Order: sequence, then structure tokens, then C-alpha cells
Amino acid sequence: MSQLGIPRDYVTTGCLALVGFIAFYFFSAWLFLRFIPVQITFTKQVRSNERGEGAAEAVARAKSTELRIPTEITIRMHDLRLWIDKKLLWRKSTVHILHGITVDFEPGKLNVIMGPSGFFSCVTKLTIGSGKSSLLNILCRRLHGSLTSRYHYSGELFFNNSVPSDAVIRALTSYVVQDDMALLPSLTVRETLHFAAIIRLPPHMTKSQKLARAEQVLSQLGLRHCADTLIGSEFIKGISGGEKRRVSIAIQILTDPKILVLDEPSSGLDANTAHSMMELLQALAMEGRTVICTIHQSRSDLFPLFGNLLLLARGGRMIYSGKGADMMQYFEDAGYPCPSFANPAYDCH
Repeated sequence: MSQLGIPRDYVTTGCLALVGFIAFYFFSAWLFLRFIPVQITFTKQVRSNERGEGAAEAVARAKSTELRIPTEITIRMHDLRLWIDKKLLWRKSTVHILHGITVDFEPGKLNVIMGPSGFFSCVTKLTIGSGKSSLLNILCRRLHGSLTSRYHYSGELFFNNSVPSDAVIRALTSYVVQDDMALLPSLTVRETLHFAAIIRLPPHMTKSQKLARAEQVLSQLGLRHCADTLIGSEFIKGISGGEKRRVSIAIQILTDPKILVLDEPSSGLDANTAHSMMELLQALAMEGRTVICTIHQSRSDLFPLFGNLLLLARGGRMIYSGKGADMMQYFEDAGYPCPSFANPAYDCH
């Protein structure tokens, strides 16, 4: 020990040095936070209005006083285009994702966007498909670029013939992602909805009102039979995949959104569960909501449930936009009849 230059009291010296470092660190942190305030935000800050309230509080106040908040919202997109600029060192490239999309999404109907799934291109380093998810991301203002990629879009978006601001879009829209990874596996279904209600519902509601709203949504989505079952994961036995998807939808409709957007809600589900899921979305739409979902390829028994249908080809080009019941006649008039006993959704691909 002495030949290595280590003193005999190295334990005491080391402990004193650690204590001194800890004291210096906390003292420096206290000085820094004392005189330089730090604002911590989890989402993009929304400008307050003249009442000092954000978009969510303003919508909640307007709902309570019934001021200028329409019960039904019709969404119209006109000549919507989306492209992305990629910068890789000295090379710059532009990839077009959507080309001139014009579509109407109506309340009270199940609005469906169909198109082939994307594939990863080694040339552009992007996933090239029909642009279904990109269209939803534009609607919900969820497109975010990076240092090497930047999104650009053009066209017009109307809510009931009015141009909405980003704050209004975020306040009126709820987005259900394709996977259910955000659910906590160690919580039960009831605990998940109670926790989401306490966090997401406006502060003017009491705790008992928030819990009552959670119980109402629990019954509305048919989750009463598994309310006390764990969400589960690959390591914890829990509810089924269809029930997880219902829980994800229940979390989003707690705030009673006017617009409900879902990215491939039937993916990974069996035929019976997928059919019940689409019937649930149709029932939610019939309550006056504007429900928009994407589907890669549906079964023939799901096709009659489609109210409005937007069909996209690979590359983001629009093939058909209109009522789902009129699509087969449209292609038949164009010289592409659907064979007998064939799935219309498969044949149109």
C-alpha cells in the first residue's frame, strides 16, 4: 500500500472527499436554481387568451356555457400535399408523400382511410407507403422534423368551413396510436381509467365527478367485465389485445372529443374482435363525433360499416374519395368491376 503511494488513512480521506463533493454539488445547484428559474414543460405551451386560460380550458368553459362550440364538426381537406426534405451531408433530396388530397370527413359516419402499407427504402432512408398515417399526423398536428429531415405541407384544412388554429385542433382532437405500449401493465382497467380521468379532465371538475366519468366510459365501451383485471404484458397475464385497444380508446374519449382519430385500430386482432371494434367505432360516430381511422386491408364483412372512404395508392395519390357504398360502382364505371364473391377491400388494392 505504501509503495503504491496510498496513505494509511485513505478510507477517511476518501469519505471526506465524497462528502465535500456532495455538499459542493447541492450548494451549487441551490444557487443556480435560486437565481436562475427553470420552466419545465411537457408539451408545447399554448398561448392564453384574454381570460388567462389555455385552449383546453377555453373549450371546457365554452362547452359548459354552450358558446360557439358546434355539436358536430365536418372536416374538409382541399389539395393537401406533403413532402419532406432530407439533408445527408452534401446531398439534399425531396420526397413527396401526399399528392393533392381532397376529402370530406363527416360526423355521424365511420370515415375510413385505406391504402397499402409502407416499406423502408434504403435510398431515401424513409418508409414509403400510401401516406395514411401521415395524413392523420397532419390533421392532428403531430408531424415533427429533425436535424436532417423537415416536413412541409400545403393545402387547406377546414372545420365547418372555418380555418382552425393549431390550439383548437389539439383541443378538439384525440389520437389513438396503433400500439398499446403506453398502458401500464401493473394497473387494472379501472385504475387506468381513474388515473387518466384525474390527469386529463379539466380542473374545475371534482374528483368524484372525474371518477364518475371514468365509470361511465368503462360501461360505454363494454369493459365492465374486465374492470378489475390487470392490463398485463408479455410477463404479466392480463386482458386480451382487443380489450387493450378498447382501453386505449376509452382513455381518449374521457374528455368527450369532437374528433376521434385512430391509426389502424383493427391491426393485430382476430376477425371477430376486429368486427366488434369497428362496430364500436361506428357507435361512437353515431353519437355525433367525427371518427377517422386507417385500415390496411379489411375483411368483406367490415366494408358495409364504412360511411366515407378515402382510398390511397402507393406514393400518396388519391384514387377514390366518397361514400363507401358507391366505391364499387365508381370502379365499375371506370372499367374495373369487382369480381363476384370477392372482397371489395382486397380487389381495390
